[in-house]
Amino acid sequence: MRYILFKVNSMTIARASSGDKSSPISGSVNYFGVGFEFDEEFSAIAGTKSVEFFKNRETIRRDLADGKCLIPNEMLKDKGQFEMRVISGTSVATPWVSVSVAESGTITQEEPTEDAPENMEYVKTQSGDKALPYMRMGEKGPEFSQDGDNWEGGVSGIPDVPSKKKGMYARVYGDWVPIDDIGGTIQEVSVNGDALEPVDGVVNIDLSGYMKSEEAENSYLKKEDLDNLDVMQGTAGQIVELDAGETDTAAIVAKINEIIEVLAARGVTAT
Repeated sequence: MRYILFKVNSMTIARASSGDKSSPISGSVNYFGVGFEFDEEFSAIAGTKSVEFFKNRETIRRDLADGKCLIPNEMLKDKGQFEMRVISGTSVATPWVSVSVAESGTITQEEPTEDAPENMEYVKTQSGDKALPYMRMGEKGPEFSQDGDNWEGGVSGIPDVPSKKKGMYARVYGDWVPIDDIGGTIQEVSVNGDALEPVDGVVNIDLSGYMKSEEAENSYLKKEDLDNLDVMQGTAGQIVELDAGETDTAAIVAKINEIIEVLAARGVTAT
């Protein structure tokens, strides 16, 4: 770790040593930092001391610990200079100063000239702004990371394909995941307690024996229609059955008239 030292005097940032012309180097990761010495005036200002860095329309703030902090990697992606200022608390800050960045002198060949060690091969990764700054040896080979938290393995950052255990898989966010590893998934489909067997990966629920909603609308009266129906009125009267052997026409006509009178009393009229 290397710190470039500055001093804050009369609210102005300057190099701690007038002869120090060193600069951070582009492409460096978590190596260069800045350190500050404060005069009595700035030291007496209440609040946490921090540094604000600015480059390419991006502002990043870092708190100082013992007067030092790392330069954010975003400030060293290329050789362009960045701006910085020191802040005390939330209201007092020094003017901005420019810090130059030296261009990295490292040149990497497109293909290594030497042979790779036995049982290993070289892995080509992206360069420039998309370079993968972190590398480690994982259980299945080299692994790469942009931020040190999320790691990928395989050639050019393509993750290795893990061995698949037997069983059913489901597509989850673009990846195949064992169904047993997915919480809250449907394990079985059944109708009235009878499990349905998948056919070619498809479960078909046969509802042909049930009436569709549009069929029900055409087959049954709605409640409002029932309310509008004419219903029989009054109390049903008792009609004595006519003897089946009756041959007297007058008696038969009289019985028919009796039936008509009973129906009329219930609200049924002839048309």
